[in-house]
Amino acid sequence: MKKINGVSILVFLLFSCVCSLQAEPFPEIIGEKGMGVLSVHQITLNADANEKEFEAFVINELLPFYNKVEGQTGLLTKGDRGMRTGHYAIVLIFDSLADRDRIYPPEGGISEDFEKILEGQDKLWDTLGSFVEGNPFGNHTDYVNIVL
Repeated sequence: MKKINGVSILVFLLFSCVCSLQAEPFPEIIGEKGMGVLSVHQITLNADANEKEFEAFVINELLPFYNKVEGQTGLLTKGDRGMRTGHYAIVLIFDSLADRDRIYPPEGGISEDFEKILEGQDKLWDTLGSFVEGNPFGNHTDYVNIVL
């Protein structure tokens, strides 16, 4: 029997909850038909990182920039059970594949609109790097909602 990892369960539960809402009360998160993309970015904190400071930084300083981009919503999550208990993930929710591809083109980089929003914010990446191991946006998987 195949072992199911904690991230797979998190994605399934998030998608199940979000898509079961259909249109209310969070239509801006799921789009009109509940079709979208979840991009789960696993985060590993440095051994000396303060969790409360990390949480405050991501919620108050980093995610507001992501949430300014139309078609994208960012969340900070923390494992409660399973293989990644106590570990963090930044989850980006896109209304559609088209939104994900518009914001993060398949050829790489980010959209001009997002670049403008992030202009002059280089300190964000330095601060994030002081909390985490490696590239937090390199260790990710995009999950696409399957609608039958």
